[in-house]
Amino acid sequence: MNYLIGLYVLVTSRVPLPVNTMLFGMCTLAAYTLLVPHYVAFGEAGLILPILCAVFGYVVVVGLNVPATAERFERENGKVISARAFAAPFILCSVAMFAPSLEWAQHPISFLLGGTAVIFALSTICDETGARSLIFGTESCEARRNASNWHVARLVALILGNELVTSTGSPTDWVVAMCLGPIALHYLMHWTIIVTHPNQALEDRD
Repeated sequence: MNYLIGLYVLVTSRVPLPVNTMLFGMCTLAAYTLLVPHYVAFGEAGLILPILCAVFGYVVVVGLNVPATAERFERENGKVISARAFAAPFILCSVAMFAPSLEWAQHPISFLLGGTAVIFALSTICDETGARSLIFGTESCEARRNASNWHVARLVALILGNELVTSTGSPTDWVVAMCLGPIALHYLMHWTIIVTHPNQALEDRD
């Protein structure tokens, strides 16, 4: 019976659309597809095409989210956010653009993902009520903690995938994995959360 409930909830539940992740993937892949015939020319100019395309996708996502972020911050805090607050991402992009090799950009991504996973795991452990989840409400601490655990597992999977493609794949393999991997793992994470707590997911939907 539990198996049937889990299958029903999995099939009928709507997974949150990863808009920013998809936007990054589409912009990065589109830029790489258009510019890859000039890969050697970029290299001769001291620029690494996969990094440039990733920076392009990232800047598009950040740029489109800046107005909404600033508006939400002003609404919640009653203050106008300073433009300098958005400087850090663009500084990182500028540094990445002049990396001496592709590996200099690939491994720091794993480092940043690892730091995010550690911070999220620690916040989950320190939060007695369980970490927040986009799927489950505030009714079940166990369900929220389960969702948090799978979120950390998704970050670890992204790290392992990034390092694997970095070590064994071509630059094109890395670009494709970087764009499509997070989308696939987003859906896999949410489906896994739903399967492991179908009753809670069904209650929240009702």
